[in-house]
Parts: sequence; structure tokens; C-alpha cells
Amino acid sequence: MNIRILAMGTRGDVQPYGALGLGLQRVGFDVTLGTTADFRSLAEDSGLPCITTQQDLRSRLARCRTTRAAR
Repeated sequence: MNIRILAMGTRGDVQPYGALGLGLQRVGFDVTLGTTADFRSLAEDSGLPCITTQQDLRSRLARCRTTRAAR
């Protein structure tokens, strides 16, 4: 069975899904982690195939925080 996990956010958001993916992989599932390009190495270094988006979510979040602080 194929499982695709989409994990977006900070490292603290993405890393637990990587652990989940590894656990699923160990029991025989075909798992791929989808995340932003800056976390590709986190997934691949742990042994999970990774699909990425070019969007830099951390920069976008920082811009949102700056905009809110200015209000």
C-alpha cells in the first residue's frame, strides 16, 4: 500500500511525520514524505523518499508575523 504524508511548517512540525513514515515503512508500507525543499535532506537522510514544493514556508511565516506585528 502506498502512503503519502504531507508535512508543512517548521522542523518541529515535519520531523514527527518523518518518524511516522519510518514506522510505516518498517511494517511494509511504501511511504513518501511531501514537504518544502528546505526539509528534503531531513526526509532523505532518514531514508524516506521525498517530494518537495518550491514554496519556502518559513519565509512566508516570517513575513506574516512581521505584517501582524506592524498592525
